[in-house]
Amino acid sequence: MNTTKPPPPALLAAIERNFAEANNAILKLTAYNELSRQDITYVRMSFFVIVQQALHYDMIAHAMKILDSHSSARGLNYIRKVNQAAVLRAAAKNHIDLAEIDIFAAKLKHVRDKTQFHIDAASLKDAKAVWAAADIRGDLFVRSLKNLAILLSDLKTSLFGGETLYVTEYDGSDIPKIVKAFETVHGITHGA
Repeated sequence: MNTTKPPPPALLAAIERNFAEANNAILKLTAYNELSRQDITYVRMSFFVIVQQALHYDMIAHAMKILDSHSSARGLNYIRKVNQAAVLRAAAKNHIDLAEIDIFAAKLKHVRDKTQFHIDAASLKDAKAVWAAADIRGDLFVRSLKNLAILLSDLKTSLFGGETLYVTEYDGSDIPKIVKAFETVHGITHGA
C-alpha cells in the first residue's frame, strides 16, 4: 500500500505559472539585450527607448513575482513550503545554488520595496541609489533566471510527470531587422 500523499494540484499550478514568469523574463531579457546592442542615435524620445524601458521593467517584474516572499504569494517560497524536499532534490540534481537564488531574491525585494512597485519616501529623489545598493549584476540576474526555469521544469516532471517545460527559443535576431527597416524609411536618427 502506497502511503505517499500526491502533491496538491495547486502546486502544479504554481510551478507552471512561475515557469511561465521565468520564461517571459528570459525572453524580455534577450530582447532587451539585443535592442541595447543596436547602434541607435536618438535626438529625443523614441519608440525604441520606450520599448527598451518597458522590456527592462517587465523582466524585473516577472522575476519579482517568482521570488515574492509574501505569505499569500504563490512563488518559489510557496513551492518550497509545500515540498521542500523536492526543491532540494531538484536543486542538487541540477547544481543550482538555492542560497544564491535567496540572495538574488533579497536584492530584488529591496528594489521592489524602495522603487519598483512602491515609491519609498527615502528613495523618492534617487531611484538609481536603490539599484546601486541592491547591486544586481547581470550575470547573477541571467544565472538566477535560467536556474529558476530549470528548477521549476524539473519539479514539474519529477512531481507530476508529463512533458518537460522548456524556455521558448528566441535569440532577438529580428530586432536588428526591425531597427534597419525603421531606419530605411525614417533615417538613422531616431526621435526626429
